[in-house]
Amino acid sequence: MLPAVYCELRRLGRTLLRTERGGHTLQPTAIVNEAYLRLAGVDIEIHDRKHCYLLLAQAMRRVLIDHARGKHREKRERPATGDLENAIASGLMGAHTIDVIDIDAALQALGAHSVEASEMVQLRYFFGVEDPELAALFNISEASVTRTLRFAKAWLNTYLSAHAAPQASASI
Repeated sequence: MLPAVYCELRRLGRTLLRTERGGHTLQPTAIVNEAYLRLAGVDIEIHDRKHCYLLLAQAMRRVLIDHARGKHREKRERPATGDLENAIASGLMGAHTIDVIDIDAALQALGAHSVEASEMVQLRYFFGVEDPELAALFNISEASVTRTLRFAKAWLNTYLSAHAAPQASASI
């Protein structure tokens, strides 16, 4: 199933990095290849399209997070907040900036509270899946998708306001 979605991954990689800050050292093909290699090198049984999308979204998120952490170590300071983080934060938090490491921590915490909500957010913001397809993947109505994403946004907003770096702690 992975070779069949490689072209879609490359398109998504271009989309993700098109919104990244200028001068970013990670290229679209690199993020896709790294995510693909992380999955191709592991013996994983893929059950269905939803499972495949989740694995790919998580792998791409891990590539971005590992890259941000590498930059963090290089600079010995928090990684600069790029446009990808701003795009995700805008979708989740309004106009405030939050770095990808804080978003990762928030998604992990949300997953401990609601796996479905965390998976929907990952698929929406890291894989570009829209409401109708989320509804089909989760076998629920679009209204349920809307409610779950609204809940996830509010939950993440609260979490990030309390736990994120000082730049994200402004009133939202």
